[in-house]
Parts: sequence; C-alpha cells; structure tokens
Amino acid sequence: MTILSAQQIRELDLFTIENEPISSIELMERAATSCVDYLLKNEKPIAGKSIKVFAGQGNNGGDGLAIARQLAEKGYEVYVYCVQTTNKPTDDFLQNLKRLQNQEKVSITNIAHSNSFPNIYESDAVIDTLFGSGLTRKVEGLMAELITFINKHSEMTIAIDIPSGMFCDKTSEENENANIKAHLTLSFLPVKRAFLFQENKSHYGEIVYLDIGLLLEDYLKQKID
Repeated sequence: MTILSAQQIRELDLFTIENEPISSIELMERAATSCVDYLLKNEKPIAGKSIKVFAGQGNNGGDGLAIARQLAEKGYEVYVYCVQTTNKPTDDFLQNLKRLQNQEKVSITNIAHSNSFPNIYESDAVIDTLFGSGLTRKVEGLMAELITFINKHSEMTIAIDIPSGMFCDKTSEENENANIKAHLTLSFLPVKRAFLFQENKSHYGEIVYLDIGLLLEDYLKQKID
C-alpha cells in the first residue's frame, strides 16, 4: 500500500497535470465523474433523495460544484450551498461555479452566517466538500458551526476525498467537535494516512477508494530516482 503525505498528494496532482498532460480543471472533472459514476451504480445513499452540496471555496469545493452539475444532468434535484470564508476562492472553484450557473439547473445559495443554514431533512443526502486533504488548522467560526449543524441533522452525509475537519497526516482530535461524521467517504487514491488512525474511525464511515488516473507509479519512480 502506498501512503502519501498531504504535501506529496499535492505533488502527485501537479505531476499528473504536467506529465499526462491534463489541465487541473479537467482532472477535477475526472474526479467528479468518478464520484458520480459510483453513486449512480450504487444508488442506495442518494436514491429518492434531494442532494444538498456544501462547498468551501477551495478545490474540494470545486469538486462539489462539478458533482452537483453532473448529478443535475442525470435528473437529480440538487441544491448547492457555497460557504464564504475567504476572499480568494481558487480558480478551479470559480470556473466550476460559472459552469454550474450556466447550466441553470441547480439552486445556488451563498452562506455567510449561521442564519442562512438550510433545513436538512430525512429525505436529503448531504455531500460534504467544505475542506479537502490540505487542511492544517483548527476549524473555527462559521465552518465549525456548519459542520456541527450537518452532523446534528444529516442522516446521510457523503464526504468527498476526506471528511471536512479531518487532517490528512495525523489524528483529528483537535477538531473533534468540528469534524464531519460521514456515513460514506468517496476518497481518491492513494490512501490517506488519516484513514489508518483508530481515533478517526467514527468520522469517515464506509470508505470507497476511487482511482482517478493519477500517475502514481511514475511519480514514485521520480521520487526514488
């Protein structure tokens, strides 16, 4: 089993982008497609449900926007909630937001304070794309409130790549009260070190590993050389 650190995962993404070659937005689209394909083939988590996607403004949030667009194309009722915590969203997030707006099939709501949290019903499936594997700090403020809210009300939470609030390289006890408790995690290979810590077990639920075609063997050969 190959286990990379968060920094090495970023390097692997960049290595793939440079050497496949593929653009970062195309790689994001591939990741989203792998998640949607899995959910369509294993529909139980979302069957008959409205989909509520909670997106941060980083690339994990960009994944969420692409997933929302693709699910809407398949006929699902999808709602997106973008959480405004920074004035510098990533370029790929903004590009996927524009694609979603142009599609005109998904309701998009900005969340700037806790008063705008949406109701979450038993008939909803929540997709968590607030934070990705690059998180290194304690989750506080609006994001912490939202994670607590989702954990309290959602009966089906699907985390993309890694549950928000979970650190990739160590236990997430620092964020114990602000760490998504996912029922299902769709994670992109290679395996995250976080999933090997017993302390994190209650937060990731069932894990499904998805291969999105990262050039792992070539990357490792370069590192060894």
